Amino acid sequence: MNFTRGKQDMGNKILFISGGMGCGGAERVISILANHYSEQGWDVAILLMLSKEVAYPLDEKIRIIDLTMRRRSRIRTLPRWLKGIRKTVKMIDPDVIVSFVARINIITLFSLSGLHKKIIISERNDPYCDGRGFLTVAGTKVLYPYAYK
Repeated sequence: MNFTRGKQDMGNKILFISGGMGCGGAERVISILANHYSEQGWDVAILLMLSKEVAYPLDEKIRIIDLTMRRRSRIRTLPRWLKGIRKTVKMIDPDVIVSFVARINIITLFSLSGLHKKIIISERNDPYCDGRGFLTVAGTKVLYPYAYK
């Protein structure tokens, strides 16, 4: 991603959406990108859905938005995530949303349908070898075409 400040079609607010910020590869990529954009003067937020843990150093200006819930099934938490993501996006009005990991990407795209936001989705593994189930395969086929990139 190469967004430069002042570019006409992009503003200066970016929201990253992830399950967590633990020690994984996607989390490391988010920390690098978030720190970079924060240093460039962007308003950066990271929305967490599964874990509040932050394993990588983040600029103090980066906001963490917590949508995690303790010990509830993900199916029961899904409505809260859908509503929470949509509410957060309406509230902070980011110019770009970057979502990581297939299941989070599907939830993000579904929750933001109709808002006409620039949503970039990213996967950091091989979709043919990560053991995804039928719903994830179907969700990616149906929803991924609606992503901006």
